Amino acid sequence: MVAQIAEHVPGISLPGPSQHLAALKAAGVLSSEKQGQRVAYSLADERIARLMAQVRRDFCGD
Repeated sequence: MVAQIAEHVPGISLPGPSQHLAALKAAGVLSSEKQGQRVAYSLADERIARLMAQVRRDFCGD
């Protein structure tokens, strides 16, 4: 939920995460699915998830 994202990002207003999610969707990074009044976002391409996992392993020690 967007409000939950905003809680974890200091100094961001509630519309901020929505705008970022919309930009990522427009760029083809995310896809979305309406679930009642909510929208669920997911990565549009499995390659992005693999890239993120590799970056996490290389730079975060995970």
